Amino acid sequence: MQELDHVSIMKPITKFAATVPHTQRIPEIISMAFREAYNGRPGPSFLEIPRDVLDTKVDLDKVRFPEKYRLPYKVHGDPKAIELAASWFQQAERPARLAGSQVQFCRGAEALAHFAERARVPIYVNGAARGALPPTHPNLFVNSRRQALGQADVIMIIGTLFDFRLGYGQRLNCARLAGQQVGRLAARPTRSRGKERQPGRCGSELGPGANLPLTAVQRN
Repeated sequence: MQELDHVSIMKPITKFAATVPHTQRIPEIISMAFREAYNGRPGPSFLEIPRDVLDTKVDLDKVRFPEKYRLPYKVHGDPKAIELAASWFQQAERPARLAGSQVQFCRGAEALAHFAERARVPIYVNGAARGALPPTHPNLFVNSRRQALGQADVIMIIGTLFDFRLGYGQRLNCARLAGQQVGRLAARPTRSRGKERQPGRCGSELGPGANLPLTAVQRN
């Protein structure tokens, strides 16, 4: 295994891949790996630490231990976009919200619970978002998801893609629903059957800069 180029193997499937060249740089490069792992859409980092680098003893005075290598602040969405989405929900007769895996990956379970308590909107979850709300939560629904997403007049989709689980958007009854482009999130473009979805199709990302990918869909 020592002769393999591990970093080149791991680069295509990680957000950060590097070799630690010197023992005194281990803390520094570990901090870089964590920063990249949590930056934007969370993902894996890979570090290769050669055995001689790992076993070498160095003077602590020569080692840099980074402290402020990650921003402690969250970036919030555009207030105008948030007000627009809120106005859709205020006028809705049959609103619904679907939360996906990035609710957990972006540590948004608490925000989801807060929204559920304040908005009193039916909430559905998929992927790793299962468990973000307790099973006894009065706004958490399970068996009626297909019917709700097919008949809702306003749907908020957060942290999930329009993949096979949503019939690539067709289960949202796109013949009757139309998206309105109000922003763009940085976490990940929404895709349909492997292609990036263009503005004006069924749904759009609501942001910009929110800490979770959000899609708002409104009926014409």
